[in-house]
Amino acid sequence: MEHASWEEGKVSGAVYHGGDDLLNLQNEASRIFSISNPMHPDVFPGVRKMEAEIVAMVRTIGLLRRLYRIWY
Repeated sequence: MEHASWEEGKVSGAVYHGGDDLLNLQNEASRIFSISNPMHPDVFPGVRKMEAEIVAMVRTIGLLRRLYRIWY
């Protein structure tokens, strides 16, 4: 069965391929951390802190984008 040429970058929004180095990194991270479920902050308290930091960063980006639109 034929498939779209995603390897050549001809598919948008369906395949996210950052190259073999990224794929290898993702595989290694999955191998290391697949035995845990960090959705339980009572067991993994660092996850709650990390989540709060990510939310704060995204919020800051959103505020900066709004300010940029006002100024320019």
